This record gives sequence, C-alpha cells and structure tokens, in this order.
Amino acid sequence: MHHKPVVILMVDDDLEDIYSTKRAFKEGKIINEFHHVLDGDQLFDYLANKGDYADQNQNPFPHIILLDINLPKKSGIEILEEL
Repeated sequence: MHHKPVVILMVDDDLEDIYSTKRAFKEGKIINEFHHVLDGDQLFDYLANKGDYADQNQNPFPHIILLDINLPKKSGIEILEEL
C-alpha cells in the first residue's frame, strides 16, 4: 500500500528557520512534501491558489501548517483568527 506524503506548509519569514526545519525533517527521515511562504498574505494566496500559487499541482492544499507567531504584516495570532 502506497501512501501519499503529508503536505506541510511552513509560514515563517526567517529563511534560516525554514532551512533548519527542512533539514530536521530530512534527518528524521520524515517523508513529506514541504512548502513555505513568508507571511500571512502569501499564506492566504497559497490556500486560495492565487497569484504565484495558482498552480494547484505545484502548491497542493496542506495537511499541516507550521505557523510562526512573530511575522511581518500580520502576526501568527491574527492569521489564526482569520483562518
């Protein structure tokens, strides 16, 4: 039986945090499809498949969202309220 990888979307403006998370998943042999965006505006575009994220095959709907609380523009708390 083949399982599709879990789609993980990370919302973080710190590229080092994104890199560290991807590396930890790889070292832990966690099979997944990893995507990232830098802020709340990009997150909502991704979720709606708008703009740069219009291709649903390249930007599948996430199973898990890893959300930084301290983001530019909208905080993680504001994003959670909006979701």
